[in-house]
Amino acid sequence: MHKKSYLDELEDEVRKLQEDRASAIVERRKNDSTDEMNEIEAAISAARSVLKKGDSSAAMVAAATAAQAAMKDQSNLPVELDEFGRDKNLQKRLDVMRRAEARKQRKAKADLRQVQSVGDDNAYHRVEGESSTDESDSESISYRDNRDKYLQVAEELFSDASEEYSQLSVVKERHSLLFHYGVPKDGSDFNADDPDGNLVPGLVEKIALPILHHQIAHCWDILSTRETKNAVYATDLVINYVPASSEALRELLAEIHTRFADAIAKLTVPTWTPLEIKAVPNAARVAAYQFGMSIRLLRNICLWKDILRLPTLEKLALDELLGGKILPHVRSVISNIHDAITRTERIIASMSGVWAGPGAMGVRRIVIFYSHHSCGDGATGDGVLGAIYDIACNKSATFLDFVIRGDSGLVWEDVREWMSDKKVLERSYKLMSQKLQALVDYVLTLGKTLEKKHMSGVSESETSGLARRLKKMLVELNEYDRARALARGFQLKEAL
Repeated sequence: MHKKSYLDELEDEVRKLQEDRASAIVERRKNDSTDEMNEIEAAISAARSVLKKGDSSAAMVAAATAAQAAMKDQSNLPVELDEFGRDKNLQKRLDVMRRAEARKQRKAKADLRQVQSVGDDNAYHRVEGESSTDESDSESISYRDNRDKYLQVAEELFSDASEEYSQLSVVKERHSLLFHYGVPKDGSDFNADDPDGNLVPGLVEKIALPILHHQIAHCWDILSTRETKNAVYATDLVINYVPASSEALRELLAEIHTRFADAIAKLTVPTWTPLEIKAVPNAARVAAYQFGMSIRLLRNICLWKDILRLPTLEKLALDELLGGKILPHVRSVISNIHDAITRTERIIASMSGVWAGPGAMGVRRIVIFYSHHSCGDGATGDGVLGAIYDIACNKSATFLDFVIRGDSGLVWEDVREWMSDKKVLERSYKLMSQKLQALVDYVLTLGKTLEKKHMSGVSESETSGLARRLKKMLVELNEYDRARALARGFQLKEAL
């Protein structure tokens, strides 16, 4: 017991270390975005005013000149003296310069990684900002040094722990014994309210779940793919123990939803036109970086596919992020067909396993979510929390695999009868298709744009290569008929 105060203090210090690291990353990311976006937005606005009068060569020169002047004015904070004659903006200017130099160094490292990844098909087509290595070397080193120091202290504190607490194999064996304690071997006559039978789940709910909730709320870098994978894994572990009726579990899932919703709301993905981008130095890089961040966020949302409900995933990923932020951006760059296709590929790749690709949820099955209430008339009842993910692409399939989740009180025969209505199936499938229709339409628009370029004299070898990439995207979205039509239009001979 004499060590408890030291352990409590150590735990508080480690928690603060993690919180400070997360808040520092968020703060730096916000400041970097503000610095660049304010400067570029001022330049874009100046260039736009000139380009409204025309887009001739002379107008482009005038727009670039106006943009340069606006950027200079934006970056030069005026001298503002306080009552003691000190310049209040001096520190702000120094901070802006320091952050600009740090961004320059990170960009140089990112460029080096891209050069080194040439030949890696997965890495080569990634856009700037998509990498989740936002933390600087100095920040990473400082965090690791402090963490290692605390781990060393913890090792010393636990050095005299008995074997039953210090040996992992013994701890795992004890966990197994406690987990099955009070549970009949044949599973019969098990009382769900028996505290002995719920010993380990109860401990997880009371001890582990609050710790995880704190980590999710205050320490999780939502744009880090590595940290998001860890958060998903930890949450999945907790769900295996804690019942769905747990209020603490519902609060955890609500916190995850809130964090993603806030991140989407704060994200800016520019919709500058190609002419505006051409007139403003650095605008192309900033736009690409902001788009890359949106892809990173979309990919991280999709990692929660087995934990968050389908309606929640759809609202966050498809409605708010894809429809509200990402598609407006790629529509603005459609005249640059190469960039537009590359960025659309990244969108679809980030949804792989959820709404795209052979491993997409629902490609081989239909998954229906029910609430704890009566589902009413099925597809339109208030009790239905979700709907059908997708229908098997194999048109010759003679069966459907249903997976029922939740405690609806329905029996299997009721579900089978309800789903036997083809109108219900068609209505549910149509609802799901509409969620992705805007993305499919954009891919088809890219095909029409490419066709016009081919008609205007662009080489067949170039258009064929781009057409193959478009065809692959349609296949990934399970739009096989449209993929075949595009292949015929561009005379692509290979199979889908």
